[in-house]
Amino acid sequence: MLGLGHLCLLASTVLYSAVSESDLVFRVGAVIGKINQCSEMNDAHLGYKLFADMLDSSDKPLFVRDAAGAERRIRFNYTRYDDDCESKKHNALIQTLINEDKVHFLFGSTPVFAEQESVLANDAQRLLYHCCVGPDPIYEMDMKYIYGIQVSNTKYSQGAAKSMALAGGVTKVFVFYLEDNIFTSTTCKSAIEYSTDVLHELKTGYNITKVIKYTSADAAADPRFYAGLVDQAMSIGADAILGCDFKEPGFQVAKAVADRDYYLKALWLTVAPAYEDFADTLGPDASEFVLTPVQWHPAAKFADPFFGSAAEYSEKYSTTYGVSPSYVAAGASAVGYSLTTAIQDAFKGCTFRNQDADADGLLFDAGLLDCEKEEGENGTGYERVMRSLASQHIDTFFGAIALNSFRRNVALTPITAQVQSGVLQATLPIQVANKALVMPKPSTEDGEESGAEYIGSLQREAFITVVVIVVGSVLVFCLICVIIMGRSRQQSRMLENMLVISPDQLIIINHPVRLCDGSYECGKAMLCNTLVALEPLTEVKQKEMELNTKLGNLHKRPSLHGRASSVSAMKDLESILAGLHGTGLGLSNQSLGVPDNSCLEDDLEAPPSVLSKGVCEGAEDMQPQPLPSPPNRAKAFNGPPPDSHHSRRSKVSFNLVNIPDEEHEDTHPQHNFQVSGASESQIDTQWAETPSLTRAQILRLVWRSKNLQHPSVLPVLGVMWSLPSVPQNMAVLVTECQELGVLSSVMDNKTMELDAVKMLDICKDLAQVLAYLHAQTQPKLRPVLQPRLAGVMLNKHCRAKLRVPFTSLFDALPLDRSGCMDCATTCLKMALGGDASAHRKIPPYASRLPSEGRVGPHLAELEDVQQFGLDIACMLSSSQQVSHMSAARCCDWQKSTTRERDAAEGTVLPKACLNSLVEERGKEIAQLVSQCCAQDSAKRPSFTQIYERLEELGPEMIKRAQVAHRTTRRSPFKTTSSLSLGNNTQHAARADELLYEVFPRKVAETLKSGRFPEPEPYSCVSLFFSDIVGYTDTCSVLSLEEVLDMLHRLYSRFDALSDDLDLFKVGTVGDAYMCVANVRCPLPDTHAAAMAQFAFGCGAIAKSEPVCLSRPELGNIRIRMGIHAGPVMGAVVGTMNRRFCLFGDTVNVASRMESTSLTDHIQCSKHFLRLLQQQWPECAMLAVPQGVRPIKGKGRMH
Repeated sequence: MLGLGHLCLLASTVLYSAVSESDLVFRVGAVIGKINQCSEMNDAHLGYKLFADMLDSSDKPLFVRDAAGAERRIRFNYTRYDDDCESKKHNALIQTLINEDKVHFLFGSTPVFAEQESVLANDAQRLLYHCCVGPDPIYEMDMKYIYGIQVSNTKYSQGAAKSMALAGGVTKVFVFYLEDNIFTSTTCKSAIEYSTDVLHELKTGYNITKVIKYTSADAAADPRFYAGLVDQAMSIGADAILGCDFKEPGFQVAKAVADRDYYLKALWLTVAPAYEDFADTLGPDASEFVLTPVQWHPAAKFADPFFGSAAEYSEKYSTTYGVSPSYVAAGASAVGYSLTTAIQDAFKGCTFRNQDADADGLLFDAGLLDCEKEEGENGTGYERVMRSLASQHIDTFFGAIALNSFRRNVALTPITAQVQSGVLQATLPIQVANKALVMPKPSTEDGEESGAEYIGSLQREAFITVVVIVVGSVLVFCLICVIIMGRSRQQSRMLENMLVISPDQLIIINHPVRLCDGSYECGKAMLCNTLVALEPLTEVKQKEMELNTKLGNLHKRPSLHGRASSVSAMKDLESILAGLHGTGLGLSNQSLGVPDNSCLEDDLEAPPSVLSKGVCEGAEDMQPQPLPSPPNRAKAFNGPPPDSHHSRRSKVSFNLVNIPDEEHEDTHPQHNFQVSGASESQIDTQWAETPSLTRAQILRLVWRSKNLQHPSVLPVLGVMWSLPSVPQNMAVLVTECQELGVLSSVMDNKTMELDAVKMLDICKDLAQVLAYLHAQTQPKLRPVLQPRLAGVMLNKHCRAKLRVPFTSLFDALPLDRSGCMDCATTCLKMALGGDASAHRKIPPYASRLPSEGRVGPHLAELEDVQQFGLDIACMLSSSQQVSHMSAARCCDWQKSTTRERDAAEGTVLPKACLNSLVEERGKEIAQLVSQCCAQDSAKRPSFTQIYERLEELGPEMIKRAQVAHRTTRRSPFKTTSSLSLGNNTQHAARADELLYEVFPRKVAETLKSGRFPEPEPYSCVSLFFSDIVGYTDTCSVLSLEEVLDMLHRLYSRFDALSDDLDLFKVGTVGDAYMCVANVRCPLPDTHAAAMAQFAFGCGAIAKSEPVCLSRPELGNIRIRMGIHAGPVMGAVVGTMNRRFCLFGDTVNVASRMESTSLTDHIQCSKHFLRLLQQQWPECAMLAVPQGVRPIKGKGRMH
């Protein structure tokens, strides 16, 4: 079929003459349409063709040189097919290029077909290099053969939007975008997010007033659709428009604005203004001062040896085709040059055994190459080309090219261009600008008057519509509220007096923290001199009708300190409104007694930042103040200002000139890990679907939970209806505080390891308490054990406490009481003459039950048994393959499509996990876990049987662990003591000195007195992690003594610096170094500055310390660093090899900051950056935002 179809296809092939037999001719191809949206990508074809023609010309030859000095000239046989912008035809022609034309490499085309052609190329194992695809999701699919030269389109709008807010005086922004295209939707979504999260804080009054999303079908159905968008912008009085669509829609919007003589301070459009005929077609009234993002501009000061400068490339292109090049054409030509450079570099260390071999042999016949094997590299020439391209760092006329772990370019900065005098000029960033940005757009008096009158006529109509809708909705809502409140108030009053805890009774240490997956880390407070935990109830939420009472009573409620000021009332009002709209993370300004220097824990989802030497484009987004003048900049490089009032001594005087230069920067390959966190929209959807209960119903559940008395049940003390840091429709459960926190966090904590005795105690505690819970009657409990070990807490003795989720207690609620909202709705419908039966609904919390009825006690227990088996299997197994399935992965694995293939026979347990259990814990333990995870529920034991079995197997499990421990503790070194009795005093003093080095002073003194130290909370500390880049490879080329010498030299200098800055070294694990500020010495107002100073110092120390003193060719040590700040719990756990450990989500986040950092860089969270802005603002100005990143265990952090 395809063979006959070729007669109808318009295909152009670049033919080459005078090709020598020794030339290497690589076959490349692309499928690029000429009509509709695809016509905009014809420039890409011209860019590819220009490079192929220049490569074939006699004055621009490029060669492959092998290790012996032999040269083979490189040529490209370039083929292009036209797909008529049809998806099926596009796919068929891609297959034609691969299967019939046998191309070696594919070039990308339009973003419209980017995903499907990427999948086809990756499945066929053909390298596809995109020239014009910016959306992140394409690359985040992590397809091995897919590469891209364009920078992420999520950064397109930042420069222009910032100028609108800060220089243009824009206050109302109207946004529209094409929703069914990945490029347009992600571009405008990122613009909305950046404006809301960053610019709204920098500029008061700057707001996204309205957002319009539409599909291609919506636009095609109405010829005046885009003119209607402009009318909507006028109706709300917008003074700026941001639009994300393609060429023709952009032309229509700009024309509609000019036709209506509507004055805008700024008009920003994607794609359309970048075309050469934009100004000529629309004229100056419509096109002048319109903004657009581009990846490249001829005025850019970039160059390479092949094309020369950007201006020279532009001249060559114009001479060849008679038009100026667009950034699409430039990107296509740069793709060809980048690929050719990768081919050259791939074979530098190889010798061709057959000098007459063609390109096919060179790429696919490994026997033709005799290559030096470095770092385990081997394989075919094709694989060498891919590795060479993935690690490429070159400068081109298009800009710098450096690919990240997803094989897309991250070295470029998007350019904001503006039409001025009919010509598209580069205006931002300043490094590439050839014209100054005009912001705001010059206005005319007539235009302003016309716009005001037109807007006024529409405002009146809109106002009437809004009033009718709002008044009607409020009347219906108030009627329902009266009915529900009347029926529930009397019954809940008694329980409320017994269980509700007022904020005035608490001394809050730190507030609950919302994590990236939507869950919360518990806060801590003091209640009657007792440490308690504050846990937001995410499984249920208060019905919104009860929140309205707060709006009327705000003036009556005093603040936490007894002050009823108007400022605090306004903050409470904003908090309640935020809760009603599901905004999630509380207040931006501290209120209700939150201390000013407390940790702003709502920043866990804020963008991580990198502290670097120069302030590059985008760094100023992180602070409202302008860049420092030269004297201030010198001040920033001389350390933070001393604070004589809060710090015991000021030793922060390290010089920042030792931080790494940009020429040493490289892109650190990120780890291959799965993201367990949900997106923000998924979290909001899950919260919206959470069962809504009245306060009376919540109090019933709290009372039922409080009456569950067992040593391993987490004691419940009461409930609070609100806290400033959680949504206002989310209650907060007050429980007894467990010092070590959630079990899953302890398992991920690098500073502590659970030994066999602790894990056995945890397993027995859980089995015992679950047997007790499932023995309850009147009513029976639903499944109790939550996935991911979410409800299991550890006290200071490493004993488990289970927090019973409210979802397992729902049967304690009478259905007629919980369905009162539906009763009210039914009554209203009947009063209006409707059918009551048509409106009866199951209460929200009952919707989770099977249709045949409630879950029986036996089935609920067996469901918990299987979850228990999966959880303890992940905890007891320490194999590397199973570590990804620890508590945070078991639930995800159960739902995966590979479960049937990977599970052991008859169970849902992975084979790798079962084998690891047999090897590490013994066959009996593995058999018990396997029975718990049986697919047939009838074969699962009860929790009573599990507990008895664990009691029997415990001694053997501990014995196996002790044997393994003794084996690993054997030391090859023997020491002899030559100490005399006369030196006992000196030795005792030295022992005390060592004790104070290993433990904080308070802990050390407690241990000296023979007592076991109590866990201690630290409200806000700064945590530092670092590790050595390439440590594994370094160990493979150095002897053990040389490796130990390197670590000793490096960490001795780190230790000295930490001591000088009053920091506390937590410890080292291999090449990882962990340090904390505000623990050993109180530094409440300088700990962030001290930690930043320490990090800069560590970077300088590493760069100055050679890897091996006897082998200078190995260079100096290179490290990556991460910093985060927040609350932690410090404790000494266990009785052997005692260590001071830190617990809490802050430790995990700090570790993730380091593992995802770049080489020779410091990556910090935005929360740490905010503290640094208060304590060392000059240093905080050096931060560069890193955008959205997947962080293991945390989800996507922006």
